[in-house]
Formats: sequence, C-alpha cells, structure tokens
Amino acid sequence: MYKAVLADGTDVILKIKKPDVQTLIEDDLLLIKDLEKLVSSYSEIGEKLNLKQAISTFEKSLLEEVSLINEKENILQFRRNFKNSKETYVPKVYEDYSNNNVLCMEFIEGIKVTDTKTLLEYDIDPVYISETGLRLFVSQILDYGFFHADPHAGNILVKKTEKWCSSILGLSERFRRMIRKSWKTSL
Repeated sequence: MYKAVLADGTDVILKIKKPDVQTLIEDDLLLIKDLEKLVSSYSEIGEKLNLKQAISTFEKSLLEEVSLINEKENILQFRRNFKNSKETYVPKVYEDYSNNNVLCMEFIEGIKVTDTKTLLEYDIDPVYISETGLRLFVSQILDYGFFHADPHAGNILVKKTEKWCSSILGLSERFRRMIRKSWKTSL
C-alpha cells in the first residue's frame, strides 16, 4: 500500500498487486489440483475428504482475495450498507483509477483499533470501540448478510470521531438469507 496524491490534491491510498502474483497463484493451484488427482487415483482418502471440492472452494476464495476488482466491489457494497451509520465509515473508492492491479481509495487518518494508548490520548474509550465493533459485525451478518471476513488490526482503523473504518475488504462473505432469518428469530 502506498500513499499518493491525485492531480486535484486529494490524498489517496494505492493498493498495488505484486507483479506476477496472479500467475504464481494459478500455477500453484494447478499443482495442487494435480496432486489431488494423484492422491485420489491411488487412495480413497481423496474421496473421503472430498479433496476436489475443498480445493475448488480454496481456489475460489484465494482468487477472490487477490482480485482488486472484487475488493473494490466489496468496499462499494459496504459503503452502500453503512452509508447512514453513525458508528462506521468506509473509505471512498476512486473507480476511475482502479482496476484488477491497482485499487485507489480515500486516505483515512486513523488509529489502529488495537492502539489503546493512542485511543485514550484522543479520549476514545477502547471499551466503547470494542462494543461498537461487535455491534457492527453482528449487523453485517444479520442486517446485510455481507460481512468482513478478515477483521484484524491492519484492516480496521478508528477515526478520531470514534467511527470504525474498515479499510481493506478483500475477504468478505455473504451469509444466506435463511440462516440470517433463523439467527434473528433465535436472538
């Protein structure tokens, strides 16, 4: 990730995919698939463990995670979902400057969610931030069925206005409507 400035003076962050990473991943996936075929042809364990399906699921997740187009779409979905939230902020994406190799998004000045000392220096209550994070995560699942699947300190900042800011959304998942409905009724 790199900090940059647009021609109009706007501070942005550029997430740039490493050269050849897509090719390396695809080559590795081919190797894994070949190994699965070998294991499955000489052993019953491949079928018992459903290795083919597991590898297919792994491949889908991995390719989605390295897709900056997918990450851009995830950010846009989160912006729509939380556009009226008083507790969270999702950075703007500059679509004209984004593609599958570069993601250009708004630079956010923030504090790592785990940096308790700095939070306290700005009179931000870490307990409040933790409770807000839990509410937001539950809301992502139950209200929208679309959630941040990799929420760690490197992906989440706290703005000085006490808003959560999810900055990296490469791994996001959808929760089926039926499961959400049953969870809501059981709570």
